[in-house]
Amino acid sequence: METTVKQIRDCINELKDEIVEFTSRMISIPTVNPPGKNYGEIVRLFSEKLSRMGIDWQEIHVPKERLGELAPKGEDLPRSSIVGHWGEGEKEVHLHGHYDVVPAASAEQFHPRVSNGRLYGRGAADMKGGLAVILFTLQTLMKCETKLNGTLSFSFTPDEETGGTAGLKYLLDEGHINRNIMGVLDPEPSGGDIINGSRGALSFDVVFKGRPSHVMLQHLGVNAFEKMIEVADAFKVLRQEIEGRRTAYRTKPPEANRSTLLLGGLSGGGTNFNIVPDRAFFTVDRRFNPEEKIEDVKKELEERLSFFRQEGIEIETHVFQEGSASYTNEDEPLCQILSQVVGSVKGRKPEFFLCPGLLETRFFVETGIPAVIFGPGLLEEAHGPNEFVSIDDIFDCIEIFALTALELLGR
Repeated sequence: METTVKQIRDCINELKDEIVEFTSRMISIPTVNPPGKNYGEIVRLFSEKLSRMGIDWQEIHVPKERLGELAPKGEDLPRSSIVGHWGEGEKEVHLHGHYDVVPAASAEQFHPRVSNGRLYGRGAADMKGGLAVILFTLQTLMKCETKLNGTLSFSFTPDEETGGTAGLKYLLDEGHINRNIMGVLDPEPSGGDIINGSRGALSFDVVFKGRPSHVMLQHLGVNAFEKMIEVADAFKVLRQEIEGRRTAYRTKPPEANRSTLLLGGLSGGGTNFNIVPDRAFFTVDRRFNPEEKIEDVKKELEERLSFFRQEGIEIETHVFQEGSASYTNEDEPLCQILSQVVGSVKGRKPEFFLCPGLLETRFFVETGIPAVIFGPGLLEEAHGPNEFVSIDDIFDCIEIFALTALELLGR
């Protein structure tokens, strides 16, 4: 017998208390990245939950000898992912999410609280509310005794907040995720609309070398800080040029349609106030729209640095995040079916838009797999000091994912 919309809603209603409790448990685990703390604790929580549900799953570890390469800001802390599936058949839809969060504004953010229908805490929106959507979409379909004409697979990964190299990219590179997937649903916060593309990113340290000396003999030294300022001034001029480039894709908010260059998100150097600094650094975070290719972005930045190297300034660069812009066409069956389901559940047809940030969906798109984001929470609340997710949005998203899976895989 076919699973109905009413059955799905009834099953979600029976699970509501468990959904809020489990999401709160996830938030209370401070999976802070960088460097990547408490990953083992949340992986155990997932494994216990999935085992109770009776779903096939496995834990994938990044080899210790590759941690320095794949997670350079990870302090050699272990990296593990969970992959699994439910159902059988050649047709496959994949649900994906990440479990790491950015550092908290205060320790209180790891003490989740519910107020006025909202669940507050670090990662509530980005994206432990989304992880709950994946888990309870599976549990809801199982509880309804749904018969799928295909496979619903899933992955929970670390390190999205630092580029995803040791998480999703590792799983795809090592063949732990099927590359013949119909499509991917990722419940990152999307504010009720559908994200079908994202900017690319190139993020790196720019390190300047000098020579130390005491302040009273500073003529014997080389001031790395002053060299850094000289280069930073040139990058400020480049930034003005870059910010004049706008994308033709719809963005949210509309003001986020321009490419960006952030200087000095992190910076530092020197050893003491009265010693000529022999080292200084600042970070560059370049975000670019789909109209720009990552090869051209690299070339443009390297040309500036090469000029100063030829002037005798010692400069090293260390890339810690790199990813191309990505886009999934709105005409894909994944997009059209999701849009129809969202409209029926929410009573409003969603818009498609380009996310101004870097998203892990790019890894799927790069391999030819359509991938979109629709999830509970607001983009503007992610990473904020009062981060929250609407509890009703979590429930609605579970219904939307369950119905979309039924449509894509056949009832």
